[in-house]
Amino acid sequence: MFICAELLQDVKVGEIIVVKYDNYARTLGAYLITGEKIGEISSHQAEGCLDFWTLATRIDNNRILCKAVIKGGRLLILSTDSKLLSSEYAPSASVSVSRPNVSYATMRR
Repeated sequence: MFICAELLQDVKVGEIIVVKYDNYARTLGAYLITGEKIGEISSHQAEGCLDFWTLATRIDNNRILCKAVIKGGRLLILSTDSKLLSSEYAPSASVSVSRPNVSYATMRR
């Protein structure tokens, strides 16, 4: 899964980044493992990245470890395999992929 961050300072590709809620700025922040803030999670995510509201509702007071994978100007694409962001932990109801012949509409009948 990918997350787009807007950088406030320079970061090297390959660095470990922590994504967490920033109580002071009231947004999702991107931090070095040392705790230094390096940017904010963009409210307009790039194509192929998780949308901002999914990130905001699932991260809440948790922290996500990511790896900086692509850097372009002031944008940084982060990669994570966090189970917190996977669809199986989504708060909304979804149909299991292992049962392709069953849809939500047929389950409600």
